Amino acid sequence: MSTTGLLVSAVGLVGLTRLGVETGPVGILLRLLTVGVGMALFQSPNSSALMGAVPRHRLGIASGIVAMARNVGMVLGVSLAAAVLAVRELGYMHQPSIAALGPELAVREAFLHAARDVFWIAFVICLLGAVASLVRGSSATVQGSAGSVESAVAGR
Repeated sequence: MSTTGLLVSAVGLVGLTRLGVETGPVGILLRLLTVGVGMALFQSPNSSALMGAVPRHRLGIASGIVAMARNVGMVLGVSLAAAVLAVRELGYMHQPSIAALGPELAVREAFLHAARDVFWIAFVICLLGAVASLVRGSSATVQGSAGSVESAVAGR
């Protein structure tokens, strides 16, 4: 289910790369809804697999680490996306074909081009995540290996 969620999000991100000045609120909402549904499909089974790989007496610690990793990931993701957007927007503003549109339209076009770049990067990250999700194995395999590690640590 995690892989499916990432692929659904990837489809929504491709939709976001197709945004234009003429795209209305409903078009934007549908694309964002697709990304959101994909993330919902991804997060629950992913968290469940992580928590299922942890010994029962360490669930509190694991839960805290999962929450921290999720928050750090969101903060870094938003920060990097904003940085890419700002740098790419400035670069597009200096392209002759966009600068020739006039100040007001050039700003909009540069922003849209930069946003598309950010959405393409997010798309690639979703695909990489889907591949990682496919190759990580089933949760039963992960649970079995967690028990082996716990036994080795305990010296059993």
